[in-house]
Parts: sequence; C-alpha cells; structure tokens
Amino acid sequence: EFPRYNCGYETIMDLFIGRSKSSLMMNDEEKKVLDELPDVVKIYRGVNLKEGDELDTDDYSYDMGISWTIDKERGEWFGNRFKGNDCYLLEGEVDKSDIFCYFNSRKENEVVIRPFDIRNLKVTKL
Repeated sequence: EFPRYNCGYETIMDLFIGRSKSSLMMNDEEKKVLDELPDVVKIYRGVNLKEGDELDTDDYSYDMGISWTIDKERGEWFGNRFKGNDCYLLEGEVDKSDIFCYFNSRKENEVVIRPFDIRNLKVTKL
C-alpha cells in the first residue's frame, strides 16, 4: 500500500524488471488465472485525488501506478474509497506478455505492469 511513500517506483520496478522468476511470487491459482487471460487484457485503476491535486496520466506518474486490476468494479471501488474531491477510473489495455504478476490474495484481481505499456487509456470521472 502506498509504495510512493515507502520505497519509490524505481525500487519496486527493480523487483520485477529483469527478473525472470517473477512467477515465483504467485501461487498456483494465480498462475492459472494469468495463463488464461486473453492476449490483450483490459485493466482498471481507481484514483482518488486530494483537494488541489490534478490527475497526471504521464507514463511515470504515481496516478498511473504499477498496480491495476482486471475487475472494473474493484477499480471503481479504489477510486471511491477515500472520498476525495476528484475520483477517477483509468481504463486501458495491456498485452498479457507485459503483465509481471497477477495477485488475488486480497481479492483485488491485481496485475503488476509498467505504466508505459498501457494503450488506449480512457479516463472517467466517478
């Protein structure tokens, strides 16, 4: 939770980029879900901004993030969970081959990706 404040984007991405065994972070069920995803995957990210902040969809911004979900409802939940002034749902597509890992231990249907791999980004105000 809140990696920007704990260790930063570069440190977290170093855990995944160049590591050929990121699948070791997943359990068998998570590996199966990832294997069964289509070649192009719809992903979602809920963003909740504090007063005075603006949404930044630059590839390396915190708002774009590395943790997304394949569940639109869960993405909307993340966007609305802190009841800030501006809540958004980001929606995009990524190739399955660009997904580092899939996690579901917290029932979030989370995928870890590089933001610059996202295509067809759409922003919806919630």
